[in-house]
Amino acid sequence: RSACAARLSRRNKMKPDEVAACRRVDVFLIKSAPAVLKRRQAALIFSFAVIYYFTEGDHLMAESKLRTISIDFAEQILNLVKFLKSQHETIVSNQIGRAGTSIGANIHEAQYAHGKPDFIAKLQIALKEVNETSYWLELLLKTNYIDEERYQELNNSCTQIRVMLIKSINT
Repeated sequence: RSACAARLSRRNKMKPDEVAACRRVDVFLIKSAPAVLKRRQAALIFSFAVIYYFTEGDHLMAESKLRTISIDFAEQILNLVKFLKSQHETIVSNQIGRAGTSIGANIHEAQYAHGKPDFIAKLQIALKEVNETSYWLELLLKTNYIDEERYQELNNSCTQIRVMLIKSINT
């Protein structure tokens, strides 16, 4: 019996054998649910499992690392936008600013998802934004707005976030 199952059974006043919870939401099961178990109770059990999953589950370390990297990347992008605007480049700077900062916003929002499908959807949006940001970085390099060194630094961060997002989506 996991700690999650113990919390859920105490919270919902159910017997320990009536609730079986695993560390992952996708394998969360309610065994021998009594006939009086209403939708509200089921929703409470599910929401507590989601909270447990995002606060104590296996993905906590990976998710917090992903959040940290994405915030650092957003900071780098905002500094790039400031530089581009000082060079009077507004079209691409606005685009890369939106795409580059929305990566972290979607990752952060995914941690408060309503369930696994919502969680995956938010990470997939973040993955699309990483790909868009990578495109704008390549365009800035080809138009000589940024040098090779800055491009490599930002593109490496993009690649690192992309790899982490793909792993999170696939697990």
